[in-house]
Amino acid sequence: MTITDTDDLPDDVLEDQAAAEGLGPRPTRRHRDIPHDADAETGVLGVMLYSTTAAETIIDTGLNPEHFWAPKHQAIYNAICLAIVAGEKPDAVTVPPRGDGSFTGHDLLPLIVDAPVPSNGPAYARRVIHCARLRTVYADATEAAQAAKAGDLPRAIAAVEHLVVDQPVSSAIHHQPLGAFIDSDEPDHDWVIPGLLERTDRILLTGPEGGGKSTLLRQIGVQAAAGIHPFTHNDVPALRVLLLDLENSERQVRRALRPLRVTAGHVADDNLTVAVHPQGLDLTDPTDVGTLTHLIATIQPDLVVGGPIYKLVGGDPTEEQPAKAAAMVLDRLRVAHGFALALETHQPHDSGGKRPERPYGASLWKRWPEFGLHIAETGQLRHWRGARDEREWPAALTRGGEWPWTMELDSRKLSFAQIVQLTRQHGRRLSERELSMEMGVPKTSIHNALVANKRQYDDLCARLEEEF
Repeated sequence: MTITDTDDLPDDVLEDQAAAEGLGPRPTRRHRDIPHDADAETGVLGVMLYSTTAAETIIDTGLNPEHFWAPKHQAIYNAICLAIVAGEKPDAVTVPPRGDGSFTGHDLLPLIVDAPVPSNGPAYARRVIHCARLRTVYADATEAAQAAKAGDLPRAIAAVEHLVVDQPVSSAIHHQPLGAFIDSDEPDHDWVIPGLLERTDRILLTGPEGGGKSTLLRQIGVQAAAGIHPFTHNDVPALRVLLLDLENSERQVRRALRPLRVTAGHVADDNLTVAVHPQGLDLTDPTDVGTLTHLIATIQPDLVVGGPIYKLVGGDPTEEQPAKAAAMVLDRLRVAHGFALALETHQPHDSGGKRPERPYGASLWKRWPEFGLHIAETGQLRHWRGARDEREWPAALTRGGEWPWTMELDSRKLSFAQIVQLTRQHGRRLSERELSMEMGVPKTSIHNALVANKRQYDDLCARLEEEF
């Protein structure tokens, strides 16, 4: 029985049960005041018994036996670590029952059967460590309060000083010397969608109201879940996708997804999870943070699409502090679970000139994503911020065809037509970098278009020099 199973039992029953199990004094109902997470503790142990690789990543978090709240869990964790040190794979056989009766083989089997996703192990371990530190703070604060109540000032001050000075410093920031960092055995790209999205990438997509940005993100989500590249339509590995719609009703989302599902077939049925929550989430509120964290941990997506982003922040969407808090929650989740994130957001209204293509709200959102894209009603895709890496985003999409949005078939011709237009607007030859920034097209595509049309572009630039 886990600790949380005892919530409804009276204290005398708890004490009798503890005596029968030979465990010594058992926590009474007062244990509910003490920070702990029994599910995280059993999750850690289950993952370690399921996967040796995952067990090693858990140990690397700095988790120690004393971090566990339940004595039985402390003993099991210590025995697992001893098995690993001995070069054995921890399981119900290699982790033998302790002679002191702190646990038996029957305690290990449920942990193995109910083991969660191994990749979640480090997150559970950090949760166990977090609760252990909270208990230390709780104990010191209680000691200080009791001493102060008794009029013992020196003891109260000593407890407060211990609370402030002796808290462990986090070692969660991974660091390596340059040589080891560069030479690590890691692929150049950890693709989610080859050539387009890596794990932990962040995309913000802006566009006019009703201009098709929600449709494009839904389409990308369905295609990714069905193993279809969203622009080339080549076969790619199917992804676990979470569609998180914070604006539309279930009825509206169902109507929008139905034709996409018909085109994709049933491959995406089990890979795409739809979460409709039109009331939005406030990621400055711990309850809503917990709700989103649980959803992500349950689904373990490779890609999360949805939005709009202003429905993730409570209060005034133009204020920087709540936006920063929400961004930190999203960053923590995407790094912990390794998913790419593509969210839509609105653009500011026209203020007398050309309507800005950047996101509406706090200026943080202009700097936050790896890729800031704007889709015009005509289908042109432009970057409103410099991309942090070169990817194969098309210059424009067209409406209709097999999918609601389709990549322009002759992208090289389209790119050169745009190059000519922009060059005429500027009245001079533009560098490949300038063209890439303004058009939202990779420099390789710009270079190829210029090489294929070198004579025409040179003639255009010569004429412009004569005119100006």
